[in-house]
Order: sequence, then C-alpha cells, then structure tokens
Amino acid sequence: MFAAALFLVFALAPVAAQEPAAAQESASVRPGSWLDPLFHFPRWCEQPTAGSSYEVVAGEVGADGLLADLEGPGVLRRIWLPRARGSLALAVEDREPFLVLDLAGELPEPFQGPLVRRQGGAFESLVPVPFDRRLRLSGPAGLSFRLEIERRPEADGLVSPEVGLRPAQLEHYRLASDLIETGEFLVQPRRRTSAFGRIRTNSRLTASINRAGTVLGWRLEITNYQDLDPVELLRGLRLRVAADRQVQIDVPAGDFLGASCALPTGAGHLLRLVEEPGIGLVLSSNLPMPFADSIRVIFINESLQVPLCRLYLYFTEEVLSPWRLHAAWQLHRDLSGRCRVRVADLDGPGRLIGAAVALRRTGFDGGLDPTGFFGLPPGPVVAFAAPFTTVTVGNGWTGLARLLPGTGVPFAENHVLEIPLEIGAEEVDAASLCWWYAPADAGHRHGELPDPTDRALR
Repeated sequence: MFAAALFLVFALAPVAAQEPAAAQESASVRPGSWLDPLFHFPRWCEQPTAGSSYEVVAGEVGADGLLADLEGPGVLRRIWLPRARGSLALAVEDREPFLVLDLAGELPEPFQGPLVRRQGGAFESLVPVPFDRRLRLSGPAGLSFRLEIERRPEADGLVSPEVGLRPAQLEHYRLASDLIETGEFLVQPRRRTSAFGRIRTNSRLTASINRAGTVLGWRLEITNYQDLDPVELLRGLRLRVAADRQVQIDVPAGDFLGASCALPTGAGHLLRLVEEPGIGLVLSSNLPMPFADSIRVIFINESLQVPLCRLYLYFTEEVLSPWRLHAAWQLHRDLSGRCRVRVADLDGPGRLIGAAVALRRTGFDGGLDPTGFFGLPPGPVVAFAAPFTTVTVGNGWTGLARLLPGTGVPFAENHVLEIPLEIGAEEVDAASLCWWYAPADAGHRHGELPDPTDRALR
C-alpha cells in the first residue's frame, strides 16, 4: 500500500459560513469550499490555503468502538477499510451521528458511486466530509482502517453536514458525482496548437507556445499503432516538457500515463491511454502546466518503432499559478529480498500530486492482484479503475496510477514516499515508478531521464 496518500492540489474558493439555512436551501447549486476540489481540476496548482496540511490516521478499532476523534477545522478526504464489516457512524460538532453506513448493505446519499467503491470485501470512500470543530467516527471492534484528512488553519468557509443533510448539501454531492462520472468537470479551452508527422527513431515531434499561459491538456494520436509494438513504443517514447527555458518533465510517455509495460485496462479522466475507433491509440493528459514565457511539449522516439502522430496542446492565456508541474521517473531492478522501495525524496516547500507504480513479479500470470500494496483488496484491480485511477495489467506487470481529489500532500522541508513490497510468497524483481509534484520554487531542477540503455528492462 502506498506509504503516503496521493492527491491533486486544487483551488479552494471560500463561501460564507454563516449563511442562513433558508438562503442555502434556495441558493443555486454550487459547491462549498470543501467540495470545490472536486470541480476545479485546472486550478490544482494555485497557491493553497496557507498552513493547510495532511494527516493519515490508521489502525484497528479497539473495544470502545472509536476509529478516530478529530479536532477541526478540516475535511475527511478518504476512508479506506480493507475488510469492511458492520456499520460506520459519523458524528460532527458533538452531535449525534448524522450518518450511519451499513458497510455490507445499501448506502445512503452521498455515499454512493463514483466516489464510493466496494469490491472483495473492501470499502473506499472519497466523499469529502467537512468539520469545523470535531469529527468522530465509530465502528466495530477489530475493524482495520485508514483515514486521510486535510487540515485547515482556520474554518475558511467550512460548513459541517447537518443531521440527515439538508437538500442543498445533497445537491452539491449529486452535482459533484455527476460531473466526475461523466468527466464534464474537465475544461476544454477553445485555443489550441498542434504538430503532425512521423516520428522516426531518434527524431522528435514538438508543439510550442511562445507566450504566457497554462496548458490545460495535451493529446497525442498515434494513427498507425496497430502496425507497431505498443509496449516497446511506450517504453521508448520520451515525453519532455520545457517551460520558461527549464526542463520540468522528462519521463517515458507510458510511465507518465501510468502504463509502464502494457496498455491500460482501465483509464481515468485525467490521464488516458486508450484506443479510439477511427483514430488509433490516444495518449492524453489533463494535468495543467502553467508557464510565464513559453512552453514546449516534445515527444522523442528512442525506440525502433515509427509512429505516425498528431499532437495537440489545449491552452489558456491565463497563468493559473506560480506553481509548476514536475514529473520524474526511476526504474528499480533486482528487488528480490527487499521489503521496501523508495519512490521519491522531495525537497520542499512543495506538494506531492500523485504517483504511478508498476511492479513485475516472478511467476505472476497478470490476471489478479493478490496484494494490498496499492491499498486495494485481493481480486481484479480493474474493479477499482476510477475517474482518478489508471490500471495496467499484463506482461507480468501490475500497475496503478493514482490521482485523487483533495488539496495535495503539502510538505515544508522534505517528503519521502516509500512503497512496501510485502506481497507474500511472490517476489518483485522490478519496479517502474513515476511521480508528479509541484515545487513552490519555480526555479526547481531535477535530473533528466537516463539514456535508453540505462532504463531498459532486463
């Protein structure tokens, strides 16, 4: 299971905390500050609320039935129960429980898909639960749990759920669920630039913008991919992003999209690698990339495949943030006997946005994921492919890219992300790791991608 939660960073638009109930009932449907992260994906990199932080509470419920007694203000962002049973009660602001969830039965709104998933006896909820002063969670003794909480330095417009939830609050959740399920939260700007051509071995295809702005997404269409070896192409196609005359991303294109050594079996809204009828293989990202002067998105072909490509950049001339999107990559070989692998050791201040992890195991048939290292239950990992998740299974590899809604994992000085390799009798012999982060320092630098011979799988 990931040693730290993986979140996106979003804007937090304040709302009035003291608005009368009648006014809230009649107001037009829009999210409060605690739901805004579900809507404003293009603004993940804006300056976050000063002093906000992230906390993980994990363990096993004792005889008193208490999972956690949290002091606010804050927002509960994720509930993870690997072996769910009984019921879970949530109480805010010293009131009686406003919700009791039957973990094996029918769940009330808003604890329904796509923000809640149940599979193989496990329960995961991404429904945000704000609390101003206090939040208590109770459940059956012996229940294992993991809670992920965003801490706020002040209330900042947080409005705790009322007993039973007012209709206006339920409408916020319903709207969020609908937009996430359909992908309609993504902004498709009218402005775009493009580049076309065949990328021969050791050649490149480049799309550039020579002004200030933010790339809200890029899309690469490979029209002849059925004549190619897509796995070799994904390993040998290099994505490089240079903004304001600095390289900020230099990783294998497949790893950036969470597809290390096989085509995804389940793709999310933000990172996609899918076959589209009549077009071909499509690689796309909706992670925003702000820049102050210019930006170049470059695909370099270091494989023996020769793809015929169309590259599009979708952008706005508004610089959404001083923060910049960075990505880095590592390949670990010969992991037999190791119990942990370090993914990233980041210097702050900054925020961890997400990570993609692919593990190759000896004697693995590629059908099931029998481990819990991804924070998922035993069974088909594709069952947990979600709007913020890309799943890859095949060629002896199991991979998962996680980009969850929230306000990120902030760190002031340093952040270390490690992944345990405790997967029973099977052995991991290789791990391909990619991570996305946003340093506060626009001049931040990191090492460029190694030569192809140094990143080849052996």
